[in-house]
Amino acid sequence: MMKFTATLETGERIESTPRFADKMAFEQYLANRNLGNIATNAFRMQGFCAWRAAKREGSYSGTLDDFMNALIDLAVTDVAAESDSDDTAELEGVELGKDGLAAQQTS
Repeated sequence: MMKFTATLETGERIESTPRFADKMAFEQYLANRNLGNIATNAFRMQGFCAWRAAKREGSYSGTLDDFMNALIDLAVTDVAAESDSDDTAELEGVELGKDGLAAQQTS
């Protein structure tokens, strides 16, 4: 599991831990804007996932553009998973099948 520590130009430090759903949201973000694939957007992915996780966790309330423009450093740390409960998908309108492999549309 990754943990991000973002340092903004104000000196504020924001820690966040992205989930699978944050990474899936980034894929959709790229597709909606025709920005290429993940392989060519590694830094953008880190910034996006740090921002989205921070918003979800309540430690940042601004927009993605505000976050990216204020970001001066982003440290990535590998940490041991605290529990297996974070491995569940949290995508709006999608539910994992019983075996965890097949996604089914719920709406």
